[in-house]
Amino acid sequence: MLALLRHGGLIESSRGRHGGYALAKAPAEVSLGSVLLVLGEPLFYLDLENDVVKDISFFGLGCAICTASASMMTEQLKGKRPLRRKSYSGNSTAA
Repeated sequence: MLALLRHGGLIESSRGRHGGYALAKAPAEVSLGSVLLVLGEPLFYLDLENDVVKDISFFGLGCAICTASASMMTEQLKGKRPLRRKSYSGNSTAA
């Protein structure tokens, strides 16, 4: 996990007797979303109006096929009611 964070530019490593890991940016500049993106978890943002998807966007790393698939999926979901949604606790609940 540390290698992924380092490769993503969120932490820096140093070798030697006083080596270790440190944030590459000020803590206020590191968001939870940026950490999740570096770790490879896509984030989806839904704009719901009366429980209907008005707009959807996603952010994440992945291969070109994954990115294209997610892009096509977002277009298919607009104007529809989501079947499942995640609560703030991360548990899936029926809509």
